[in-house]
Amino acid sequence: MAEQENVNESLGDSVLPSDLEIRHGDYLRIAELTRKANGKPYTSDYVRKVLRGHRHNKEIVKIAKRYLKRQQKITQELMG
Repeated sequence: MAEQENVNESLGDSVLPSDLEIRHGDYLRIAELTRKANGKPYTSDYVRKVLRGHRHNKEIVKIAKRYLKRQQKITQELMG
């Protein structure tokens, strides 16, 4: 499996703690875990805007933190 590089983005006003890293594909995966009131998932673009601090959505931030912490734990376990 090829190593994934971290997405090199300016996260000036990021709502995420600095120890949580966004990797390629994470915005889409987080979007698929979140739902609007009508039951449809948010777009990855909207999730990216929320996590960069341009939009406000507490539910997306909560789900993103939980998702990224789990990913970080899995990565640490695999790295030994």
